[in-house]
Amino acid sequence: TGILADAMSILSSPVGQVTAAFGAMAAAMYKAPSAVTQNYQAVKQLQAVSGLSATAADNLANTFQLLGVEAGSAAMAMFRMSAEVETGGKGLAKLGISLRTATGDIKTEGERFLEVRKHISELGTAGERSAAAMDIFGRSGRDLAPIFALNEQELQKFMARAERFSEWSEEAQGLDKRYAISLSQVGLAFDG
Repeated sequence: TGILADAMSILSSPVGQVTAAFGAMAAAMYKAPSAVTQNYQAVKQLQAVSGLSATAADNLANTFQLLGVEAGSAAMAMFRMSAEVETGGKGLAKLGISLRTATGDIKTEGERFLEVRKHISELGTAGERSAAAMDIFGRSGRDLAPIFALNEQELQKFMARAERFSEWSEEAQGLDKRYAISLSQVGLAFDG
């Protein structure tokens, strides 16, 4: 108890409290850029494979996060789905999903993913959902089970909730990109 008592008495003194406050502030300043950069990377990756805007990609990533699924799983799933399309799209055809919109334009991976998700979620049992997900997404479909278990109304509630946490925009993405480049330049300056 001697060391613990000494530590507590230091922290309860005004100097200890100021030191703790500065320490907490320094930790927050150190972690905040890392979190921003990680979010930028996740959104950029998801945006690249989905064709979604930065705002829509961020909202989808946040929705996945609320459901306990990493955004990287969404990016991988869309990548796998594009491979499914390139090999004939049999899994998509089983669900009655077209590659084109009503006007004849090709759907983005993001649009197609949400449509596939909706169709899979409407299947009767977890086994049927799992089999359909594996047909289209391969093994990465297993990671998405929580997403496929939700009906459309439940997913929309999570997406609305996720949107409240997102301040992402095309402008924010541009600023974050410049910030990430600046961090890399500073790192290169120190590392040589």
